[in-house]
Amino acid sequence: MSVARAAGRFWIHLFLIGGLLAFGLAACVPTPRSTAPLHYPSDVAQQVREVCTLVFQEPYWEYVSPSRKRKLMRFQVESWGIVAVFADQRSYQVPLQTRLTVGETHSCNFGSGVTPCASKTDWDSRCEFDPDRRPDRFGS
Repeated sequence: MSVARAAGRFWIHLFLIGGLLAFGLAACVPTPRSTAPLHYPSDVAQQVREVCTLVFQEPYWEYVSPSRKRKLMRFQVESWGIVAVFADQRSYQVPLQTRLTVGETHSCNFGSGVTPCASKTDWDSRCEFDPDRRPDRFGS
């Protein structure tokens, strides 16, 4: 084996070992944590979500059986339970006790409620067209 060839192999091995060591050390370094606080739902928001879910579970689903395949839009808190209003415009008295304030009305619609249209002539009448909106190429 020539001296030049041996020197070339030496440098290749040195480069590979150095790269592996650098990768190993980088893997051991802890990643920095975000200093942004986590945002949890408030106690009231959590209770509203629980009520919106509990209406569809036993024993409460029996009280709303004609509309149980419809979306629960809102409910009003009463001293004896709630009055649930569904997307089919039916309302039901459900004896579901909550820790929410009596007399308040809460919405079970947690989305934005507005769907952007693809164009001004979109067939879906529920959407709204915004000419200044640009689609997000990154999907977030």
